[in-house]
Amino acid sequence: MQNTKSIVSVCFKRKDSEEFGGKAYHYFTELPLSVGDIIKVPTAQGDSVAKVCETDIPESKVDERILPLLKTITQLAEGSEESE
Repeated sequence: MQNTKSIVSVCFKRKDSEEFGGKAYHYFTELPLSVGDIIKVPTAQGDSVAKVCETDIPESKVDERILPLLKTITQLAEGSEESE
């Protein structure tokens, strides 16, 4: 089975509440993620917890200036169940 990178959108946990929301950010992933999965994502301030809000985003929907800068999600957040 070959892993291929796909693009997902994630929303971070709001500072003023325990809810996820605000601006969505794009990341690459090789994990089989679904909308609603809680994951760890690399940021400039270190790893942060985020929630997947959209999957299977075509590269054509991502600004071509941003595409080469996208980071890769490598793991689910602790306590999340991995789907097989």
